Amino acid sequence: MVSRRFQFAVAGGAVLGLAVVGSFGPLVRNRAGAAAGHYGATVDIEAVLPTWSGVRLRGVDVTLAEVPSTRIHVDELVVSYGWSSRRVELRGGRVAATGAYRAVLGELEAWRDAHRAKGGGESGGGAGAGRAIDVSGLDVEWQDTAEGPSQSVRAKDVQLERGRSHLRRARRPGIRPRAGVGAGGTVLVKSDGGYRLAELGARADAALSCRPRTGLPAAVDADDPPVPADVPDDMAQGSRRGAGRGRPRAKPAAAASPTAPAARNDAPSGGDAGAGDLGGRALVARTLLVEAARAVDAVVDPSARIRLDAVRARVRRGEDTLNLGPGSLKVERGDKALVVELAPGGGREGAPAPAGPARVAGGDVDSPGGAADPRAGKSAPGLPQALTFRLTIPFDRPEDPAGEVTADVRGGPIWLSTIGVQDGDFGLLEVARTSLETHARVVLSADARQLSFDGEGKVHRLSVRSKALSEEPVMGLELAWRGKVAAALDGSRLQVDGGEIDVGSTQLFVEGDYQRAGESRRVNARFEVPLSPCQSMLDSAPRGLAPKLAGMRMAGSFALKGHARFDSANLDRDYDVRWDASNSCRVVEVPSDVDVERFRHPFRRTAYTPENEAVEIELGPETDGWLSLAHISRFMEVAVQTTEDGGFFRHRGFDEEAIRNSIRENLRSGRFVRGASTISMQTAKNVYLDRGKNLSRKLQEAVLTMYLEQELTKEQILELYLNVIEFGPMVYGIGPAARYYFNVPAAELSLSQSLYLSSILPSPKKQHFGAGGAVTPQWASYLHKLMTIAHKRGRITEDELELGLRETPVRGAQVPHRSASDDSLPGDEDAASRLGP
Repeated sequence: MVSRRFQFAVAGGAVLGLAVVGSFGPLVRNRAGAAAGHYGATVDIEAVLPTWSGVRLRGVDVTLAEVPSTRIHVDELVVSYGWSSRRVELRGGRVAATGAYRAVLGELEAWRDAHRAKGGGESGGGAGAGRAIDVSGLDVEWQDTAEGPSQSVRAKDVQLERGRSHLRRARRPGIRPRAGVGAGGTVLVKSDGGYRLAELGARADAALSCRPRTGLPAAVDADDPPVPADVPDDMAQGSRRGAGRGRPRAKPAAAASPTAPAARNDAPSGGDAGAGDLGGRALVARTLLVEAARAVDAVVDPSARIRLDAVRARVRRGEDTLNLGPGSLKVERGDKALVVELAPGGGREGAPAPAGPARVAGGDVDSPGGAADPRAGKSAPGLPQALTFRLTIPFDRPEDPAGEVTADVRGGPIWLSTIGVQDGDFGLLEVARTSLETHARVVLSADARQLSFDGEGKVHRLSVRSKALSEEPVMGLELAWRGKVAAALDGSRLQVDGGEIDVGSTQLFVEGDYQRAGESRRVNARFEVPLSPCQSMLDSAPRGLAPKLAGMRMAGSFALKGHARFDSANLDRDYDVRWDASNSCRVVEVPSDVDVERFRHPFRRTAYTPENEAVEIELGPETDGWLSLAHISRFMEVAVQTTEDGGFFRHRGFDEEAIRNSIRENLRSGRFVRGASTISMQTAKNVYLDRGKNLSRKLQEAVLTMYLEQELTKEQILELYLNVIEFGPMVYGIGPAARYYFNVPAAELSLSQSLYLSSILPSPKKQHFGAGGAVTPQWASYLHKLMTIAHKRGRITEDELELGLRETPVRGAQVPHRSASDDSLPGDEDAASRLGP
């Protein structure tokens, strides 16, 4: 009987056990769902397993309806019950947020505020009484967009422990914690019912990636001006540079003061749209920084010590990337501001320098033979391995006045590779041989309307690949700068005080003031290139910037001093742009491919097919189509002096008056409509250089123009010019052009035919013939205006003018169409003024 009762008891217990076990999972899921619902969340649990002291949940997904941007997954959640407490362990998981920073932060703050006062949830459990939460192996990630994010932050293996909690990076073999601050990881202390950060000093495998979405305005191709004058895209203002290092600098009389109105917020309004957009972005950036500082302030203890090592930053712009780090990141919490300090490369004295071929001597990176070699793995004497970026962000609390956001960059000289920059970043090359030194402060005003810069810096042996500089890599650039700049971010004011740029031993001083109000742009600036040996200026050009000048030797000296004062709204009366140049430069030695002797025999030059493909063609004496000046119509010389270079026989390669007039007309139009290239400059460009539009071409064009003027007579330059200039697709030289357009020898070109050929030089691929072959009425009228100008300048007689006004050039016809005699002589003073003297 006992045995049967026992069997029934066992069977009943088994059934009851099975019932309890069967209902355990749903019961736990129900309790977890109720607790989550208290906080506006829903949970999905993959598996529920009982333990001796509690329960183990696996595969927990949490969804917050009020925070749709954030997803939470927990690999394993273990709940253990004691006599008077409950312990929760979160083991592994991922918190991922996607969306604009402000939107995600707003959702989280709204959710926190809505549930801040709620306790632990259900009855029977006070507001978190007796409970503790430990976290380990949690990954946290944020990115601004799901596809192709431009900004992202990731932290791996976050760990929290009871009492003083820690965030640690997962250990890797061979890596030991640094001694001192941070060896124990991140410390949290409980304060005001929550946790606040008290200490952080771990190696954090965290990275920040930022890809700005805004770009520079795209270049706009403008139509040719109605009255072509010179070649509009070839104005060569040059890169006139001088030296005088060590020479006391005299400050110009009316130097702007840092405390002038430009430095205040009452500057005139009226910036352009682009500048206004810049001001708006600055305001947004300041707001985001302040909000981030407040968010940190909410979780950081006043006495907190925060340091992260192994922090990397990556900035992308288009296809370009800039890498920084690994380095140390420090955060200090002051009374009114948060200070963030980033030291790429660790920012520690004695940090090993990267491997590289450069050496150091006397504090400067130099060729082998210096006192120390970075390859030895030690800091070189005179080259401290430290560069610090320090950002100060105000909290902007209601009880405190709004403050400025300041950024300080100080330190060096330091190898670029030491701070994490890699070859290829933003076109940089040989970064292990490039050193940087800078001491500068940038300040964004409290209202985000003004940005100011005050500082200096230098880069040694900078190498870069940039199409804006040269078609070839520019290697070994020595660059230094200093000065104070204050700018209103709406574009209404810019002030430069004590500006100096040094390229090698060549110096440029500039300072002045720019103001904009409505349609008026007022400029008052001064500039100076101190007296410098011409050879020193040539030597200042780094390798690759002026390849055609390699091996050239010069004598003499150069200096430049000038000013620019004008009001764009009243250029006829308020326009004063002038300079005085002292130029005794003379070329004394040239490489064989530059020597003018090569033009006395057949030579090769680059030409371009209608498909814009570069090909080599042969020109020069004894080649087909090459003509001496005696075998070219006199009217062709008249034509190019009328349309291209009115002062050709007066200047020495550069027409200063034409340059001043060009600047004024471009200011009047608000865009580039007129250049100031002379015949000599165009000749130098055509016989020596390719079509690239960059600083390299302008610099070489200026020196080569001076050389041609030195070695050749004006007649020889004109003859060379007329035989190499492009008149149409694969039509080079006046001989082939006369045959191509009018089937006539160049010696027999009429006035109207010559003027037509010179009028198309700015855009030789454009044609202006009508359906019947005759020049269009509009272009014929333009040619008549050019004839009138040539007559007023005394280059043609009245009879030649009268005959020319009756002519209309016809494509393929040797003789132009001539109308009946007309005594009227139309004039166009405005056209004459636009064409220059």
